[in-house]
Amino acid sequence: MKLLLTRKYYLDKTIGKMSINGKTIMYIMEKAHQVFRTFNHCIPEGIYQVVPCFSEEKGWYLSVSRDRNKEVFEFKSIKGNEIPDGPCLVPVTFIKEKRIPMYSNLANIKLRDRVFLALDEGEEVELEIVSETFKSVKKRCLQKRECI
Repeated sequence: MKLLLTRKYYLDKTIGKMSINGKTIMYIMEKAHQVFRTFNHCIPEGIYQVVPCFSEEKGWYLSVSRDRNKEVFEFKSIKGNEIPDGPCLVPVTFIKEKRIPMYSNLANIKLRDRVFLALDEGEEVELEIVSETFKSVKKRCLQKRECI
């Protein structure tokens, strides 16, 4: 199964649509791009393996990595509007006005179930992250608080 995350960058956060075979299944929120925030920014674009993980504290959850020995990024749920610190992917069912996320826990459970089902059927699950476009930052862009 191949998941495609198409992002749009804003000064305060990154918002993307996750799709399978061209059909949007949910939205993903992340920290802002590293151009706007040097630390705690969104994960780099590329192709990642989606893998299940387990811990006593969290139970079963999903993470993504290019190389299992290097950096691993988690899918996390949120409460309220704040995206957790550090690079992570936050699934949400939809986004209200002013980029307010809704039903993050539900989206996370649905994604986890879909990925586990694909893995049970012997499929590998990949996540490809791309951006719609990324224009250079200009004053007018910064004033509007939307940069692509």
